[in-house]
Amino acid sequence: MKQLLFIFIFAGITSLARSQVILDMENVFGVTPCNVWCWNRVASNMLYYYFGSTPSKNEIAEVARQNNSLFDFCDCTTCILNPDSCCKPIMGSVTQLLNNWGLKFFNIGLPTCSILESYFSVNKPIVYWFDGHFITAHGIDVDDVYIIDGNEQDDIILNINDIGLGRDFENAYVAKFSPDCSDINEVTYRILDSRTYYSKNTIKISGQFEGNSASVFRSDNNIIFDYKAYGPSVLGFKIETGSSLVIYTGENNCP
Repeated sequence: MKQLLFIFIFAGITSLARSQVILDMENVFGVTPCNVWCWNRVASNMLYYYFGSTPSKNEIAEVARQNNSLFDFCDCTTCILNPDSCCKPIMGSVTQLLNNWGLKFFNIGLPTCSILESYFSVNKPIVYWFDGHFITAHGIDVDDVYIIDGNEQDDIILNINDIGLGRDFENAYVAKFSPDCSDINEVTYRILDSRTYYSKNTIKISGQFEGNSASVFRSDNNIIFDYKAYGPSVLGFKIETGSSLVIYTGENNCP
């Protein structure tokens, strides 16, 4: 039976209308002189979204080189010291490369609006592939899809018909598990966005909820909440006015 352990609700919480689910996914890749690293941008952004940190773009390229995934022969000894020589497309899918960091994906073909909404609702962005180019979808508003494109510095919005059947897009991939879905989920940073955190067993919280963040923590029946120290003398976590925290147990939300 599901139990509600704690609930703190303050002002500023709004719900999204049906078919409007937009994940707060940051484009952390930055700029690079390499114009064929769309796959590297996807890898950087996905790793940051799932784990809160990311290797450098050169380190990601080095993993691709070590796995013989670069499209052309790389006549270098390391992409970290000589990144220009690794400015190449990737063979196969960037989702295969992300397996090196424990992110495993499955192919969902070309999803409809309702399928996109179902994945975004459990905090899963989608990786699209077409003709050697990779992009990341992280939101939907009716039939408009929010995209991070390696060829663009800012978010773009594409109609679902532009990334569906009959277009150049060939496949889409989604991760097999939700963000932070691990045996022990440690949340130890400033929480600025609205997100659902998942854990199989223990959640350790020492974060500070700021702004208008509305975060939910869900786990299975074996949950133990371990509140680490916040600051030098305060136990637990801090929630600023305008933010909310809801904690559930008794649900298995770790696909």
